[in-house]
Amino acid sequence: MALIPNAAGSSSLKAKADQILADSLADPLGSMTATCYDTAHLVRLWTRSADPRIGALAMPAVAWLLRSQNPDGSWGAGPAPAGYRFVPTLAAVSSLLAVSATRTAGQLAAPAGDAARRGLLFLTADPHRFGPAGLPDTVAIELIVPSLLEEIYEALEAEPICREATGAARTPTAPMVTRTGIGGLLADHGPWRTRLDFLRQAARQGLEYPPQLACSLEIFDTPPATVPAFTDGHIGCSPSATAAALEWTGTAPEAAAVDYLERAADRHKNGSLQHLMPLATFERAWIASTMLRLGIAVPKRTADQLAAYFTGKLASGGVAMGPGLPEDADITSTMIFSTHKLGLRADPACLFTFEREDCFTNYPQERTPSVTTNAHILEALGSWCERTPAPARRYAAGLDKARAFLLAAQRADGAWDDKWHSSPCYATYCAALALHTHGGTDARPAVERAAQWITATQHDDGSWGVWCPTLDETAHALHLLLSLGRPAHREAIHRAAAFLAQARDAGPADPVRTPLWHGKELYEPPRIIDALIASVLHRYHSTWTTR
Repeated sequence: MALIPNAAGSSSLKAKADQILADSLADPLGSMTATCYDTAHLVRLWTRSADPRIGALAMPAVAWLLRSQNPDGSWGAGPAPAGYRFVPTLAAVSSLLAVSATRTAGQLAAPAGDAARRGLLFLTADPHRFGPAGLPDTVAIELIVPSLLEEIYEALEAEPICREATGAARTPTAPMVTRTGIGGLLADHGPWRTRLDFLRQAARQGLEYPPQLACSLEIFDTPPATVPAFTDGHIGCSPSATAAALEWTGTAPEAAAVDYLERAADRHKNGSLQHLMPLATFERAWIASTMLRLGIAVPKRTADQLAAYFTGKLASGGVAMGPGLPEDADITSTMIFSTHKLGLRADPACLFTFEREDCFTNYPQERTPSVTTNAHILEALGSWCERTPAPARRYAAGLDKARAFLLAAQRADGAWDDKWHSSPCYATYCAALALHTHGGTDARPAVERAAQWITATQHDDGSWGVWCPTLDETAHALHLLLSLGRPAHREAIHRAAAFLAQARDAGPADPVRTPLWHGKELYEPPRIIDALIASVLHRYHSTWTTR
């Protein structure tokens, strides 16, 4: 099994991880892969706006959507199950139907209509596969799905071009079957539609809606009575929410918001937009915590920058992922833990604002508690208790609560699942590592079951992957095995390291780069994954190549 030479490999990998962290500290926007969902909302804005700057952004965005359609008519990550491609396909179809009916679309109108029809056939081919119970728990899915289905249903009634069918689908009944299929999907999502209607009515009346919905304003069919102010040109760090708010400004669009969308488009330079921007807070906290968990010394200058950044963010209590978003327990706890690892004090008292009876939530009015958030809170409280001679009883009780939640959430096969990631490899890594470090003796059986699940699910080529082998899952699994440090895992560790060494330079279109993180659709945070890969391989070469 070919492996990178020990000394040279370890040194270059350490330098790679250091450089990625330095790049993140120098970039206020952060890195994220493009998403069809947010790109489609820029296109939708163009069909309702006369602003020439929006038009200049939308033309390449339409072209990118046309290039990004999968062979089966869907949009989104190809290797992912159809349920993960439902939301991006709804968004793309809705926007392209609008383009096909827009007089200013020119030569884009016909291909947009054809692509939308192929997408409609994907959506309606099987009326049962997209029911609520079979869909993943992605961000605001229970509001986004009925919102987009309503838009598509209305477009199919209003626009004659959408009644035409092409190719194998050209039959007199095809248009009606397609619209009937969308109507059936709307009926299937009746409870979600009822909730959406309730939120829309409450927002029109000026009642408060959950603060995390700032990044999902596009679900409102009319402007809420209270629309968040633009912050640095955006609302909730979200291109789609910003596009929705721009539509409501009418003939006098917010210039700073158009500037923001131009900056977002400039990130990928191919017409597409990413799901969130800026996301530097998330990116920096995750890269730093990964390196520090693995015992990798951060260069002094970088450590000083991190310390100043983290302590500044934590000075007022909880930390949000970005401007305009609510305080976030996942971000806050990871930043507190990293600050402790840098040798500084950071009282985790602010975490108790997220405390519930049986767990901690990520933010107020959260629909589904997160395993990984509770794992990160366990780390933050545990590292504080380790560094505090006589911690208040409240901290020990909080630690016990997070630990109990994790133990109760473990699956029978030893793995965990989570709302922020599609793969149990990530949730299992987070939960098992937190329990291994701060769970005490009662957590040892759970950690052992997790390790057994990890080793049992490794593929023959040394990788892990729920849909196909991926760098993300393999690196997280290897991180856990390296941290446990058990000789019994030697062969699994060597095979995983060999896979990462061989595949880590794969391009963004390679299946090993399949996005797995939950936003409104799947995305990958490239710097976080690349830093993780470099860090685990550095740790491997530092401690395992001679075993």
